[in-house]
Amino acid sequence: METNITKSVSVRQTAALQSYLHYLMSFRRASPNTIKAYAHDIAAFLTWCAQSGVPAEPNHITKAILFRYLSSISHLSPNTARRRVHAISSWFQYLIDSGEIGGNPARGLPLPKRERSLPRYPTPDQSRMLLAAARSPLERAVIWLLLTTGLRRAELIGLDLDDLRSDGSELLVLGKGHRERTVPLPHQTQQVLASYLEARGRDPGPLILNRAGNRLGPTSLRRIFQRLVRRAGLQDEGFTLHSMRHAYATMLVKAGADLGTIRDLLGHSDISVTSIYLHSDLRSKRDGVELLPILQMGGGSDDV
Repeated sequence: METNITKSVSVRQTAALQSYLHYLMSFRRASPNTIKAYAHDIAAFLTWCAQSGVPAEPNHITKAILFRYLSSISHLSPNTARRRVHAISSWFQYLIDSGEIGGNPARGLPLPKRERSLPRYPTPDQSRMLLAAARSPLERAVIWLLLTTGLRRAELIGLDLDDLRSDGSELLVLGKGHRERTVPLPHQTQQVLASYLEARGRDPGPLILNRAGNRLGPTSLRRIFQRLVRRAGLQDEGFTLHSMRHAYATMLVKAGADLGTIRDLLGHSDISVTSIYLHSDLRSKRDGVELLPILQMGGGSDDV
């Protein structure tokens, strides 16, 4: 897999890194975005080694060197710093498994606390505005799938016609780590897809096609989404494609779906990842407090 690796990295290191990236792609079945991020993070570390005059051969890397590196990236966000350490540690573990080094100096390194920022996402009313902004069968299929299935971008554009159940009620989705899951489609989404398929035709192949009849790509998907956002007058809200997934999950939470069901629908491997969607706005919290049973008892006293 080709990557843009800085010239500060030696030919030998580049070959070793490419071997690791090939392992991620072929055996770990990591996503292209994950492979790209790990390539960047490891190359950044090796570049720092070259610029700092420290040995960059993996068997010469010590925990003390890694502590120096952590200090050098203290200006980065906690999440970025954590990802860099994870990438380096994963690479070292690969080298251990390959018999090239005997230990992993990145194991046990202290990591900054993870930042759990909540992305901006559309309210139900804003979601309806986005649905109403769609004009063509393609636009309607895209936005309805995003908002009523919670699919990731790669999952949406990776769908084939065969992944849609013959009666149109479910989708078979290939998610991260090549994990398959079944996602039920609401009745209205089924109708939208049926209308789209009348225009698309029933030829086998990618489910969502571009104007040239090929699989819809990430850039075209983003352009469709941005067009709908502008038409809906929501261009200043900062919504992204991932915001639609967040809106889907949050609406499920507010509708009373249990966390395990939401995890399965989203394709999360760990329920702790799903728990981020349990947040609620201030009004919901205030309304919830007012429902405390003891407040329905009447009376009250200032005595403690």
